[in-house]
Amino acid sequence: MLLALPAARCSSGAIGLGRSQLRTQDRAVGIPLVRLIAFSMTAVLFSACQVADSPQLTAPKGQVSFHLNAPFCSSILPMQFFIDQVQVGSDTFRVGLPNQHVTSGAFETPAGPHVLAAHAFLGQAGTYVWPDTTITLERGGALIDTLPFYCS
Repeated sequence: MLLALPAARCSSGAIGLGRSQLRTQDRAVGIPLVRLIAFSMTAVLFSACQVADSPQLTAPKGQVSFHLNAPFCSSILPMQFFIDQVQVGSDTFRVGLPNQHVTSGAFETPAGPHVLAAHAFLGQAGTYVWPDTTITLERGGALIDTLPFYCS
């Protein structure tokens, strides 16, 4: 790294930098300054390597979908889906009706253990909450959480 300074300011050809000294004539840089620059560059490269090695960035994510199994129902159900107690999506399922829709889209999540949950809104009847399901998602894997539901 070279530092260019105007000649009018450096008539002696050297600038004092504490213990180190920068000479503009032959571009020699004092050892402490070189160490500081090298340390700074090493810190930046180390940080970049840490980010690149982060498991969230390098590990393939898996996918989780939710499927409603309600063979004796005929209704429209607003749904909410959760992974590890965080709502990841919502959908409106149409069960036993034209244009039936009973499977959610896929939600990406890192490989490993997770807790899945789902809620259905039943209007004045309240909210149906399925028990939590604990799963282990493989790298790049896909899982469908089947939600059994009985209509009377």
